[in-house]
Amino acid sequence: HPFNQDQYLDIVRYWASQLEVSLDDDRWRKEALRYALHRGSRSGRVARQFVGHWACS
Repeated sequence: HPFNQDQYLDIVRYWASQLEVSLDDDRWRKEALRYALHRGSRSGRVARQFVGHWACS
């Protein structure tokens, strides 16, 4: 089942750490939640995809 908002953001932090992607900018939380909303899920896969997206932007 999908994660709640706090769990999803924890998974985003996990993937950012694993992939050595900086989340220092305060915008990342809002963008991560928007990303999940547009994809219809707060899953681990969406969290991982967001980190890749964030790293390239």
